Amino acid sequence: MKQLPENIKEPLFEKKQEGALLILSQDLKKMLENSMLHQGYYEEIFQAVADAKPDVDSFFDNVMVMADDAALRDNRIALLNSVVQPIKQLFNLNELI
Repeated sequence: MKQLPENIKEPLFEKKQEGALLILSQDLKKMLENSMLHQGYYEEIFQAVADAKPDVDSFFDNVMVMADDAALRDNRIALLNSVVQPIKQLFNLNELI
């Protein structure tokens, strides 16, 4: 399996939705790094994920992830991965399928 891109390059952002997703990623990481998960703040963490739905929806409605330009595509995949990784600490995404 091909390694997912990891480096996010903000100068490549073309849409405001990309910036919003980066902020979401950073917020989720901060919540989990601050031991909120280990201190049992599950409701607050899941509420933050639920509150992010409009930003995530807007991203997918307005941003072509699989752009023809490889640099844009890799940057957007890295951005999505940066949101998924903290969420994977909360629950097993494979169980949702």
